[in-house]
Amino acid sequence: MRQRHSPAPTATSAVLPPNPTLVPLLNDSVVPIVQGSGLRPLASRVTTAQTKLGDGNGSFTASRPAAFSSFRSTSGSAATSPAHARLAAASGSGGWLPPLSRRAIVLVVLLLAAFVLGLFLSGVVYLSLDRKHTRAAIKNAAKDQELETAELWKYKYDAIAKELERLKRQQGGDSGIDQAGTPPSEANAASNPKVLGSPEQEQHLRMVGQAEQNTNSDQDDDLFKEYPTKIEQKNHLPPSSVWCYGSNMHNRNLYFNPKTDRFFFVRSNSSTMVGLPPVDERPKLLESASVANHPYTVFSYDEVPITSSVAKNVALRYETEQHILYKRFHPNNIMHNLHDDVIVLFHHIKEFIGSGDESLRMPFTLDHRIQFIDEYDFSPTIRPFQYLTHKSLRRRDYLMSDPDIITGFRDVTIGSSKISTWYQYGFNVPQGPIKDKQVNGLHIREVAEWFCRRLQISLGEDEDGIRDLEPLPAALRDAGPDKEAWYPPLDRSIDFVGTDLIILLSRRKNRLVLNEDELLARLGREFGLEVAIVRNEDHSFEDQIRLMRRARVVLAMHGSILIMTMFCRRGTVVVEMYPFAVPADNYTPYKAMAHLPGMDLVYRAWTNTHPENNFPHDDNDELAGGIAHLPAEEQDTIRNTLTVPPHLCCTNPYWLYRIYQDTHVDADEVTALVSGGLAESRRLLYDLRYHREPEEAAAVLAPLVWVEDFACLG
Repeated sequence: MRQRHSPAPTATSAVLPPNPTLVPLLNDSVVPIVQGSGLRPLASRVTTAQTKLGDGNGSFTASRPAAFSSFRSTSGSAATSPAHARLAAASGSGGWLPPLSRRAIVLVVLLLAAFVLGLFLSGVVYLSLDRKHTRAAIKNAAKDQELETAELWKYKYDAIAKELERLKRQQGGDSGIDQAGTPPSEANAASNPKVLGSPEQEQHLRMVGQAEQNTNSDQDDDLFKEYPTKIEQKNHLPPSSVWCYGSNMHNRNLYFNPKTDRFFFVRSNSSTMVGLPPVDERPKLLESASVANHPYTVFSYDEVPITSSVAKNVALRYETEQHILYKRFHPNNIMHNLHDDVIVLFHHIKEFIGSGDESLRMPFTLDHRIQFIDEYDFSPTIRPFQYLTHKSLRRRDYLMSDPDIITGFRDVTIGSSKISTWYQYGFNVPQGPIKDKQVNGLHIREVAEWFCRRLQISLGEDEDGIRDLEPLPAALRDAGPDKEAWYPPLDRSIDFVGTDLIILLSRRKNRLVLNEDELLARLGREFGLEVAIVRNEDHSFEDQIRLMRRARVVLAMHGSILIMTMFCRRGTVVVEMYPFAVPADNYTPYKAMAHLPGMDLVYRAWTNTHPENNFPHDDNDELAGGIAHLPAEEQDTIRNTLTVPPHLCCTNPYWLYRIYQDTHVDADEVTALVSGGLAESRRLLYDLRYHREPEEAAAVLAPLVWVEDFACLG
């Protein structure tokens, strides 16, 4: 390869490395610095003792570093810099640069470095302080949120605790409250064979167990404190529309006026009105709850033209999310809570909200909000409602918070689905199953299975249309259902796995079973099953569901807690006990439920026929069975009446006197009922396993026959 030669160094020139860095000096002079070399080596090299001027014309001696001997012109030829010459002349026989100039260079460079370093450090400090301030702000905000959340929970717990304290002080009455109470005392625990369930009070006080674990942001909303929607000033309210469907109604832009305590409809030429009756019939538009023909449930609204002053220049709280308006009937009683409200609302949401996820067996989404329009406060029985939505529940107080604020609902449904109600409480005729109405028990089981899924409780082989049952031993399978020999009460080979409990639903205030220990001990020995006592005061709604899933036999005095047997597995034996002189055939809500097609519960009733085993309370409050306030003659008549006569709800003294008696239960009689119930139960389970096809078990019954006399007919 051809070599390229550079001109030989002369006395006034030297070869420089490529691309030297030029450092400005005084009088526009520049000093070349080899890239990669530092300031200190430069100073060392320019002050070496060998750096001396040679001849008189300013050329460097050969011993000087080549890098500092000269500059190269832009054309590549060697040339002596005038500035160089001046420096050389000024320095005389000293170094290449005078000491003063070298110090100046060092000082300038140090000052520049200090300035740059100062800027850098200032930036670092500023960023550090800003980051620290930001972290502090975030931390303070989180702390404030944490304190606010803690205050909300404390508010909720205090509210529940006050309600429970009030209920404890209340004397008499079957409250049926699924409440968070204190665990049984040591004395009670010692006398009871076994009390199952979680005693932790904070767990019992939670509004909803599984629902609170959902990550939906609205799940932190507190049940006892409202979070209002933004209020805006409106020149005109948007016009309304309505669609009536018999017992249900869907509205677009329905409004509530707290000054009149009435809902109203803004009518314009663009309003859609389907199924509305004439104006004179609208006071009885529909029923907002499931109990039929009761004035408490009647719902209607006012109609105003869009030109009315009511619809102009108003402060509006406009709710844009899907709402359901509902009026609870008697929420502090668990029977009314489930039969009249929760099951009914489930099917209403299924009809009007829908969507959901079929793979998860979710018949509807949970993004709607439930707005109660009744006068009841919240109590622990509110928890079942929370499973029907991810939004916080709202009380009527939310609508009445400010008399000058109109609340508007963009999309809202009102009414109730009566497809699942099977019992009437004697408001017009003596209580009993609803006449001429066919209810499908699978509609009840659908709701029970919904709660099980929400609580992450595994469903059984007989549920969800799944047919995956372990076969029976050949000897039993070949015997056939007509052979009574293979149905001994102790044979548990056909029972569902995990149904291993005999549960007594106990009471603490009234209608007591005075020999609970004796009764449970006898049943446990007789049938070889574990026994347990379950009370509303000691077990949450969720705990009771879990225990009912394990029940093989459930016993209880007549009362609202028996509605919890809707969560039992098929084939569970339910024994309802009645005090002396109370005819079992006249009070049958749980018998009627057990016999609904598809429920497949085995029902037995026991009535105390031994006068010496009943213990009335003449001095109780009149609503808790007391008769001391009545004339002596009427008291004697009530005591001598050996069967409560048919009556209407709800203050008949004959009924109250007898139903609130305490009872010493005849263990032999109840044991015989349980034995017969288990035999029938095992025949039923055999039928479920081997004779009934899955399609038949899940068949939809004949359509509901219901005569609707309300005006909203669709």
